[in-house]
Amino acid sequence: MKTEILAANLAALRANPYPGRVIIVGMGDHGSKYYLLYAMTGRSPESRNRVFKSDESGRIFTAVADPSKSVGDPKNTLYDAMLESSQTLVVSNGQHTHQVFDSVRHEGTPQQALRQWTFEDDKIGTARIAAVLSFERNPMLEMVLLRRAVFSAYSERNYYGFNTLSPGVGFCISTYAGDGDPPPAFYGEPVALPLLGRMENIVATYKDALEGKNFVALVIKEFDFGSCKSRIEIINRYGS
Repeated sequence: MKTEILAANLAALRANPYPGRVIIVGMGDHGSKYYLLYAMTGRSPESRNRVFKSDESGRIFTAVADPSKSVGDPKNTLYDAMLESSQTLVVSNGQHTHQVFDSVRHEGTPQQALRQWTFEDDKIGTARIAAVLSFERNPMLEMVLLRRAVFSAYSERNYYGFNTLSPGVGFCISTYAGDGDPPPAFYGEPVALPLLGRMENIVATYKDALEGKNFVALVIKEFDFGSCKSRIEIINRYGS
């Protein structure tokens, strides 16, 4: 049953022409490896004019692919997407990454960190999403989704916690559930997706699932709990 559910959910992700920004976090099916995946899909030239880059601290950030072209509002398009300490890893789709990271490192929660935040102030009210993988306290995995309410201009705040993670399973949230004008927001609980094989296999799986016409960039971080070391793979469609 587990295999069938994971395969069906992966097929649904592959069939989604526009998931927007995508976060997947979970445990690999081998040893003490954990994975954080963040992907960007985009429809406008400004959204597509971005790449992922990294530095020696394990920080992943968005950057301009072609400086001669517009990247839109930099506060919504240029930001740190992943940060890490020895026991805490954070991934998000905007400027709120540091707020979440600082909060959980000082015994706070993602809920507390984002209490004053709302969805993005772009023309379609893109949701803010984030995930925290912590080995210092429970729950081990927390995910946050702040989206525009269906029948008002206020934010709906959704928090999910996982005290344990199953080998070979990652949990996914995204900003959109498909294409449209405006695109429909992601609703429901985080979706279980496969994290099978070595990092190279996981990269190939999600490159294949997400690499449609709207694909912009993909980054996967592998964190080894035993050594507290991470490694990163980045795939950029535009620029380098």
